[in-house]
This record gives sequence, structure tokens and C-alpha cells, in this order.
Amino acid sequence: MSLTFGEYFTSTRNVVHVYLVYAPILGNVIRPASGGGLPRLGPPPALVGVHKVGRTLSGKPGIGFRVPSVRAGRYAAVIWCSTCQHPHLLASFQGGIPDDAYVRPTRTLLRVRPQ
Repeated sequence: MSLTFGEYFTSTRNVVHVYLVYAPILGNVIRPASGGGLPRLGPPPALVGVHKVGRTLSGKPGIGFRVPSVRAGRYAAVIWCSTCQHPHLLASFQGGIPDDAYVRPTRTLLRVRPQ
């Protein structure tokens, strides 16, 4: 599986952490309940359904990873730039999921199927 970053990052030396987050809890991961809708600063909370898949540098075009052993369902890719000026959690990059994955028409969520 691969996730591409496109032209999002302006610096090439920032550390980018990548997570898969179970879709039903995505809102609780990205925005704290008491945050008034503002994005959460990373790292993501330690919740069941949050799976770290790797880290890379922002100067790379993306990251390749193996989908960890997770429950079947829909997942969003979430990134956290730990060395960026504004280290908020960001989710659902357009184009970050390969064409052959099972996703919604908007291409924002990955579907993991049981084997």
C-alpha cells in the first residue's frame, strides 16, 4: 500500500508519521471533544482503531507500507508532521489511496476486508 503527499509540505526535512484510523472513530482522533472543532495537535490519542504504519521525511513523495492486522472496515490515512510549525493531525488526502483499492467514490477511505 502507498500513500502520497503531493505538494503539501513546503519543507523537505520534516518528520511525517502515518497512521491508519478506523473510520467510526476518525472524528474523535482528528478533533478533541472539547476543542470546538479545531484540529488536534499530534500525536493521535492511543485508542483502539489507531494503527501507526510508519514514518518518513516530507521531502519524499510518500510512504509505502503493509496494512497491519486490523479489523475489517473502512480506514482513513492520518498524518502527523511532528517537526512542522503547525503539527496538527491531518486526514484523508485525495489521491493517497491506490486506484485498485476498495474505496468510496471520493477516494478518501480504505476498506479492509477479512481474509
